[in-house]
Amino acid sequence: MQVLRLDRVSCHVTAKCNLKCYKCSAYIPELYALSTPIPEYTLEQTKHSFQTYFEMVSFVRMISLSGGEPFVFSELAKLVEFLLGYENQFEKLEIFTNGTIPLHEKLLTICSKSKKVSFLVDNYGPEVSKQVDAIEASLKEFGISYQIRKYYGIDAHMGGWHDYCITGTKVSEDEAKFRFEKCYSGKNGNMLSTIFGNRIFLCPLSEVGRRIGRIPIYDILFVDLDDDHLTIEEKQERFLAINNAALNPACAYCNGIGVYENEARYTPGIQIT
Repeated sequence: MQVLRLDRVSCHVTAKCNLKCYKCSAYIPELYALSTPIPEYTLEQTKHSFQTYFEMVSFVRMISLSGGEPFVFSELAKLVEFLLGYENQFEKLEIFTNGTIPLHEKLLTICSKSKKVSFLVDNYGPEVSKQVDAIEASLKEFGISYQIRKYYGIDAHMGGWHDYCITGTKVSEDEAKFRFEKCYSGKNGNMLSTIFGNRIFLCPLSEVGRRIGRIPIYDILFVDLDDDHLTIEEKQERFLAINNAALNPACAYCNGIGVYENEARYTPGIQIT
């Protein structure tokens, strides 16, 4: 089996969020507006997926845990503790949060056991991210590294949010290839494979689009990490195949990020009521 050393992998630990932000990159408001139940990813599913991932991948530089809002996932501390069992196979474990929920002592205690763990706190301003100061104080107390991204005011990080425009309208294959080559989630960004439950996707936006009914499953590149009919060698082969794909068909439904010049930016964290 091939020895793989990769740059990064992300994991959506939950599709639930305590905010409903305008232009949310995970399309949470659209997900909540559907009549179908919010997708649930169990701890055992995610643990099994990471176990399979580390059987396929010898080392990955960065693991990112996001959502939804990871702090609403009740098993987050257990997941972090599980991942630290693979500490020799990654360089950094980063946990995202929207700055609205204080950190529990159990999670802080587990995270403080490794200098590889860090937090990325998105601050949408005092009216939304009301717990940023408390989170920062807790992280300092436990000696855990962190970064706070200021997402409000005239100096908002990256000038604000981008709209991925997952419309469900399919463009030509040539246009899809153009997006794939230019997008920061595509070739231009060396791609960010993402775990949702028991599946790993070439691009997180493809699964986000599927969840809201705008990208069909047959145009999405993923591997079922829980498929008992496949050996670990066959799963790695399929994983390599999607990572080496000349085109992600899901790009035909999504504008991506950084693809087009003069892309509009939007004020982050505006709540849809």
